[in-house]
Amino acid sequence: MKFKEFLPYLNNEEKAEEYLREARIFKKFETCIYCNSGSLRKIRRGKIKCHNCKREWNRRKGSIIERSRLDYSIIIMIIKLYSMGLSIFMISNETSKSKLSISPIIYEIRNKIKNKVDIKIDNSSLLLLYSLVKN
Repeated sequence: MKFKEFLPYLNNEEKAEEYLREARIFKKFETCIYCNSGSLRKIRRGKIKCHNCKREWNRRKGSIIERSRLDYSIIIMIIKLYSMGLSIFMISNETSKSKLSISPIIYEIRNKIKNKVDIKIDNSSLLLLYSLVKN
Protein backbone atom coordinates (compact mmCIF):
# COMPACT_ATOMS: atom_id res chain seq x y z
CA MET A 1 0.00 0.00 0.00
CA LYS A 2 1.17 3.48 -0.77
CA PHE A 3 1.36 6.06 1.97
CA LYS A 4 -1.48 8.16 0.54
CA GLU A 5 -3.80 5.13 0.84
CA PHE A 6 -3.28 5.26 4.61
CA LEU A 7 -4.55 8.84 4.98
CA PRO A 8 -8.22 7.88 5.62
CA TYR A 9 -7.06 5.63 8.45
CA LEU A 10 -4.94 8.36 10.01
CA ASN A 11 -7.86 10.77 10.29
CA ASN A 12 -10.49 8.38 11.64
CA GLU A 13 -9.89 6.14 14.67
CA GLU A 14 -12.85 3.87 13.89
CA LYS A 15 -11.54 3.15 10.38
CA ALA A 16 -8.05 2.62 11.79
CA GLU A 17 -9.36 0.11 14.33
CA GLU A 18 -11.30 -1.77 11.64
CA TYR A 19 -8.19 -1.87 9.44
CA LEU A 20 -6.15 -3.36 12.29
CA ARG A 21 -8.85 -5.97 12.89
CA GLU A 22 -8.96 -6.95 9.20
CA ALA A 23 -5.18 -7.26 9.23
CA ARG A 24 -5.48 -9.61 12.23
CA ILE A 25 -3.41 -7.40 14.47
CA PHE A 26 -6.44 -7.28 16.77
CA LYS A 27 -8.50 -10.33 17.54
CA LYS A 28 -12.18 -10.41 16.69
CA PHE A 29 -13.91 -11.54 19.85
CA GLU A 30 -17.00 -13.59 19.03
CA THR A 31 -16.97 -15.67 22.20
CA CYS A 32 -15.88 -14.97 25.76
CA ILE A 33 -12.22 -15.71 26.41
CA TYR A 34 -13.07 -17.04 29.86
CA CYS A 35 -16.32 -19.03 29.54
CA ASN A 36 -16.74 -19.35 25.71
CA SER A 37 -20.18 -17.77 25.85
CA GLY A 38 -21.42 -15.84 22.83
CA SER A 39 -23.18 -13.08 24.77
CA LEU A 40 -20.68 -10.25 24.37
CA ARG A 41 -21.26 -6.51 24.29
CA LYS A 42 -19.07 -3.50 23.77
CA ILE A 43 -19.11 -1.19 26.74
CA ARG A 44 -17.19 1.93 27.71
CA ARG A 45 -13.92 2.98 26.12
CA GLY A 46 -12.82 -0.10 24.26
CA LYS A 47 -13.97 -2.68 26.77
CA ILE A 48 -15.88 -5.88 26.02
CA LYS A 49 -18.12 -7.53 28.60
CA CYS A 50 -19.46 -11.06 28.77
CA HIS A 51 -22.99 -11.13 30.15
CA ASN A 52 -22.69 -14.78 31.13
CA CYS A 53 -19.65 -14.59 33.46
CA LYS A 54 -19.72 -10.76 33.91
CA ARG A 55 -16.02 -10.36 33.10
CA GLU A 56 -14.60 -7.41 31.18
CA TRP A 57 -11.49 -7.06 29.06
CA ASN A 58 -9.90 -4.62 26.66
CA ARG A 59 -10.38 -4.98 22.89
CA ARG A 60 -6.60 -5.05 22.54
CA LYS A 61 -6.32 -8.22 24.64
CA GLY A 62 -4.10 -10.83 23.03
CA SER A 63 -2.75 -8.50 20.34
CA ILE A 64 0.74 -7.18 19.74
CA ILE A 65 -0.28 -3.80 21.16
CA GLU A 66 -2.06 -5.07 24.25
CA ARG A 67 -0.01 -2.93 26.62
CA SER A 68 0.26 0.11 24.37
CA ARG A 69 -1.93 3.16 24.88
CA LEU A 70 -1.22 4.70 21.50
CA ASP A 71 -4.06 5.60 19.16
CA TYR A 72 -4.86 3.17 16.37
CA SER A 73 -3.92 5.69 13.70
CA ILE A 74 -0.50 6.21 15.29
CA ILE A 75 0.06 2.44 15.31
CA ILE A 76 -0.71 2.25 11.59
CA MET A 77 1.66 5.15 10.98
CA ILE A 78 4.43 3.43 12.99
CA ILE A 79 4.02 0.21 10.98
CA LYS A 80 4.06 2.02 7.65
CA LEU A 81 7.02 4.26 8.48
CA TYR A 82 9.03 1.30 9.74
CA SER A 83 8.24 -0.69 6.61
CA MET A 84 9.57 2.24 4.58
CA GLY A 85 12.93 1.76 6.29
CA LEU A 86 12.87 4.59 8.80
CA SER A 87 14.69 4.10 12.07
CA ILE A 88 12.96 4.17 15.44
CA PHE A 89 14.48 7.59 16.10
CA MET A 90 13.05 9.00 12.85
CA ILE A 91 9.64 7.43 13.52
CA SER A 92 9.72 8.99 16.97
CA ASN A 93 10.28 12.42 15.43
CA GLU A 94 7.57 11.96 12.78
CA THR A 95 4.89 10.72 15.19
CA SER A 96 5.92 12.90 18.17
CA LYS A 97 5.92 9.80 20.36
CA SER A 98 8.76 8.53 22.52
CA LYS A 99 11.12 5.81 21.37
CA LEU A 100 10.14 3.81 24.44
CA SER A 101 6.53 3.60 23.26
CA ILE A 102 7.43 2.77 19.66
CA SER A 103 10.11 0.12 20.12
CA PRO A 104 7.92 -2.54 21.86
CA ILE A 105 5.42 -2.41 18.99
CA ILE A 106 8.13 -2.89 16.38
CA TYR A 107 9.71 -5.67 18.45
CA GLU A 108 6.40 -7.55 18.70
CA ILE A 109 5.66 -7.19 14.98
CA ARG A 110 9.09 -8.49 14.04
CA ASN A 111 8.68 -11.50 16.32
CA LYS A 112 5.24 -12.32 14.90
CA ILE A 113 6.54 -12.18 11.35
CA LYS A 114 9.63 -14.24 12.13
CA ASN A 115 7.40 -16.90 13.67
CA LYS A 116 4.70 -16.39 11.00
CA VAL A 117 1.99 -16.40 13.66
CA ASP A 118 -1.55 -15.17 13.02
CA ILE A 119 -0.86 -12.15 10.82
CA LYS A 120 -2.45 -12.05 7.39
CA ILE A 121 0.01 -10.84 4.80
CA ASP A 122 -1.49 -10.18 1.41
CA ASN A 123 -1.82 -7.32 -1.04
CA SER A 124 -5.13 -6.04 0.28
CA SER A 125 -4.27 -5.65 3.95
CA LEU A 126 -0.74 -5.64 5.32
CA LEU A 127 1.79 -6.29 2.61
CA LEU A 128 3.87 -3.63 4.33
CA LEU A 129 4.48 -5.96 7.29
CA TYR A 130 6.37 -8.36 5.05
CA SER A 131 9.16 -5.86 4.60
CA LEU A 132 9.66 -5.38 8.35
CA VAL A 133 11.90 -8.40 8.66
CA LYS A 134 14.80 -8.38 6.27
CA ASN A 135 16.50 -11.76 6.58
